[in-house]
Amino acid sequence: AGDGTGSHEDLVMKFPLTSLVMLAHAHPAEVVERLEGLCRTAPREPMFREYLALALLRLGKAQEAWDVLERAPLLEADWRMMQVRAEVLMALGRFAEAAGTADAMIQMHPDAPDGYWARLTAQGRMDDNEGMIQLAQRFLDCVAAQRAPHVPKQGEARTSRGT
Repeated sequence: AGDGTGSHEDLVMKFPLTSLVMLAHAHPAEVVERLEGLCRTAPREPMFREYLALALLRLGKAQEAWDVLERAPLLEADWRMMQVRAEVLMALGRFAEAAGTADAMIQMHPDAPDGYWARLTAQGRMDDNEGMIQLAQRFLDCVAAQRAPHVPKQGEARTSRGT
């Protein structure tokens, strides 16, 4: 960009976001300040708001995290943002909304354990035990599937790695 702010890729390379979130415990004001700056520089980039919300949540500022998410452009298919929303909603005690968000996550990616974990957590906080065993089993199945090496089915070609 000709305005001196740099491209999205430049910003991501300049500020490794994962490192910023990890540093939130050691230097919270600096990390939040940097992420707020990134949000101002690239207001249409939901990833920056997502990480800012996570940093604020880790600092115990759930309402501020929610305010950041409310201002974030939400794309229907933004699964990571849904994950952050569920976490923030649970921190705010809005368990039914968190459960609904987790259901949407499960619907979007039925093989990802995170949606089931969010649903289990929200449902447990609501003291609603119905279906918990099935949710827990599905969560464990997803985790096991992610950790298991790929075994070719009969007739399926093996890759060069021998899997």
